[in-house]
Amino acid sequence: MENLEKYSFGGGGLVKTFCKTCGVNISNEGAELSASEVSTLPEGIRNRWNFIAKNWRPVNLRVLNDYNIKDIKEPERSTNGASFEPRYVNP
Repeated sequence: MENLEKYSFGGGGLVKTFCKTCGVNISNEGAELSASEVSTLPEGIRNRWNFIAKNWRPVNLRVLNDYNIKDIKEPERSTNGASFEPRYVNP
């Protein structure tokens, strides 16, 4: 665990964990925020944080030992991320 680093994004409401040695993304998670900190997030980010922090802990399956990602028959796909605000604008 000492090789894990966290990167905050999404207005500070979301966190990616990654390996400090190789840079591979390990997981995504909601940042540890108090109720007052959550209330100060913009609405779109707050909604995303509420959903992810309470329901998901996405993990990069490629980093698991003895797990063959090709064994997944039908990966679950989601397009609801496209509805999150604020939308990305290419600089």
